[in-house]
Amino acid sequence: MKEFEPSSDFKSGTMRKIRAYEHDRQRSVAKRPMVSPELLRMAATAGGMFLGILNLVRLYLAVFSPVVCR
Repeated sequence: MKEFEPSSDFKSGTMRKIRAYEHDRQRSVAKRPMVSPELLRMAATAGGMFLGILNLVRLYLAVFSPVVCR
């Protein structure tokens, strides 16, 4: 059986495509978000807790303030 030797055009074209792929892959890695998802989740949780506490204070003032004023 005869040994296969690819043409130089095939080699250079393939290597060009591989280099372009690697370049695009490195650029996509560099575009990571500034804020991590874990930090965003913790901020949303803290904001929800703060709003919940404010709501409890509002409810307390709405229910017990009229009683104290009488």
